[in-house]
Amino acid sequence: MTPALRNELTKLAAWMSLGLWFLGYRRAALGMGAAALVGRAWPLKMDSFSGRSVVITGGSRGLGLALAEEFVKEGAWVSILARDEDELRRAKNQLAVFGGRPVSAWICDVTDGKQVRDTLEKICRQRGGIDVLVNNAGSITAGPFTSMEEEDFEAQVKIHLGAAVHSLRAILPIFSRQGQGGRIVNICSLGGKFGVPHMAPYCASKFALSGFAQSVGPELLQQGITMTTVYPGLMRTGSAIQAVFKGNHEKEFAWFAMGANMPGLSITARSAARQILCATREGRSEVVLSPAAKLGVFAHARFPELFQVLMSWVNRTMPRETSTKRKTGALSRRWLDQRFWSGPFTKEMDRSGSRYNEDPKEDAAFNMNLH
Repeated sequence: MTPALRNELTKLAAWMSLGLWFLGYRRAALGMGAAALVGRAWPLKMDSFSGRSVVITGGSRGLGLALAEEFVKEGAWVSILARDEDELRRAKNQLAVFGGRPVSAWICDVTDGKQVRDTLEKICRQRGGIDVLVNNAGSITAGPFTSMEEEDFEAQVKIHLGAAVHSLRAILPIFSRQGQGGRIVNICSLGGKFGVPHMAPYCASKFALSGFAQSVGPELLQQGITMTTVYPGLMRTGSAIQAVFKGNHEKEFAWFAMGANMPGLSITARSAARQILCATREGRSEVVLSPAAKLGVFAHARFPELFQVLMSWVNRTMPRETSTKRKTGALSRRWLDQRFWSGPFTKEMDRSGSRYNEDPKEDAAFNMNLH
């Protein structure tokens, strides 16, 4: 039994105890209450990642790099995958500062099933197995729906859903040979819980990933494999410069960058990474990371009509231009940089970007994996 399941069962027993008490079944209520207390107090062994083999796709920067740091600190054998060789080299050097076991870096396009399969098999031979697979690779495309083309939707689905499917197909034979189960972590998004204006391709692809995880998770559990799906909200990783914008590029970048670096709305990458490790350790099926994200999920579930109206009001404040040209955030920040009030946002973005290896790129097609 996982700690997450134990916690849910004890909560259920507590509520059943209250219900039985009010219905007059006092003895049954006391028994159920005692079971809840015993279950809550019963010690459960928490897994350690020390000595475990951990693979992180998109591990060269941003949240992926923050996760790699936390796994390294716990003594795991970490392997990071990405397409940019220079990024991988810098990330590997940065991770070496934390000591621990050596990190291996692999050039791999996770939208290519053969590359994923070959890379995971090589890691398995090098490390003697794989215990944890983190599907973190992704990209962001933002702009009005009228500026989006079919290619934008296809690219987002390919990286967010397709890559997870390739990884799962590649890892299952490895887990089967090892005969001891395994853990899979999918980095989804709050955009996989409810839609956000000007992010239609991104949200559609994250909803697809969420549905995929909810469907295959129960199948995997029977094989001793736990699948944890993570729904982060806004995070201070400096990744806004890597996002791809359409429409009014500079103003689209401005709203995105300000939200991602606003205290209260966003959380640090380190905090997110630690929560993800905790959820993975406990074998939780899903986790929503920040208080603001949890509030959004609650509001959308309980008040869908009101939430839709609020999102419509948000949309009215957004740019309306419909240019189909793609630009990276690195090429779209001029307007925000020139605002006298933007200092706190841009300084935090640059600080986080430097901390998490977010080297500015100008090739929007590369960032969207369209090459």
